[in-house]
Amino acid sequence: MVARQLMPYENIKPEHYPAPVPQEASVRAWSFSAWKNYTECPQRFKYERINKLQPKQPVDRKALVRGEQYHKDAENYLKDRLHEVPPSFKLIPEKMQKLKTLDPICEEMWAFDRWWRPIPLNERGFTEDFADKDKIWVRMKLDAAVFSKENTLCVAIDFKTGDLKEDHPLQLELQALGVLCKYPTVNEVYSEAWYSDQRLVLQHDDNPFTRKDIDKLIMKWEQRVKAMFTDTRHAAKPGRYCTWCPYSRAKGGPCKF
Repeated sequence: MVARQLMPYENIKPEHYPAPVPQEASVRAWSFSAWKNYTECPQRFKYERINKLQPKQPVDRKALVRGEQYHKDAENYLKDRLHEVPPSFKLIPEKMQKLKTLDPICEEMWAFDRWWRPIPLNERGFTEDFADKDKIWVRMKLDAAVFSKENTLCVAIDFKTGDLKEDHPLQLELQALGVLCKYPTVNEVYSEAWYSDQRLVLQHDDNPFTRKDIDKLIMKWEQRVKAMFTDTRHAAKPGRYCTWCPYSRAKGGPCKF
């Protein structure tokens, strides 16, 4: 399929065109996980993603390691490197078997520029053209997607372990926007999350997302991430996330909370 060549939101008025990233901005690009980190606590975001500060105590990587293996299992099965449904998906074997028959794309890294136009990446997530590296505005990871025969409809799937979280619908919204920006022939996107531990499928309330939603979705995300690029204080945001923060005072970190 051909990547979108036109500006995804060509109907937006010039005064609403995206502002360039400020020269003094401490970050140049974002992803859903980066935005989530920032909204939970700007100071932790600064320690982790700007200062690259190493925590004083070892971070428990069990969940991360499990997540990496989980997505690797999905990729290997859907790309026919495994013939049996992996144990990670034992509660939803029928869904995985059906998905495999639909010739899905899976585990793809995507990037878009400041105008939400796709930037080609290789399988390792690096730009094919080195000059494009500094043009990346947002990065996304697509777990799986299937397309209709005419490539006008897409079902995009995010594989999840654990429980449903309050920010997951927003992640599905961004996933749908990515599909619409990357594939110009797609007119409808159904964005889903499959919770293999719970045998649950979350359908976004706004399904299907359509091409006429692009402008609205872009404006929403422009507003949501704006503070990430203009914040100069990165103030601490004490609350429930302090318990797990590797930079907290309890864990020997520099934060006073």
